[in-house]
Amino acid sequence: EVKSAREKLQAAEREAEESKAKLVEEAKVSKGKLADMEKQVGSAEGGKAKLEEEARVAKAKLAETEGAEKGTIIAQQANLVTMREKVAKLEGNVSETKKQIAKLQSELLEAAQQKTQAE
Repeated sequence: EVKSAREKLQAAEREAEESKAKLVEEAKVSKGKLADMEKQVGSAEGGKAKLEEEARVAKAKLAETEGAEKGTIIAQQANLVTMREKVAKLEGNVSETKKQIAKLQSELLEAAQQKTQAE
């Protein structure tokens, strides 16, 4: 009975050692898989950071472009106002010139009439 018990104990110990070795091997494989996954996560995070930086740069360029466009529009509006003021001034000058021409024509007509009467 003792011999049989020892054999069973030894068999159980061998099974325990084999089971332990198998678990150690599985743990190594799992650690390897975990390391691979961590690399993939790191790579993905690096890619995400790169994309976020590219998006930030694109937004900054867009804001800069929009700002430049707004500045151009404001400058064009100011130029338009200046041009309108110049046109109004020229129209005023034209009106004044027409009045002067009419006055001179009137004076010329009056002088022609006086000349005719003097003759």
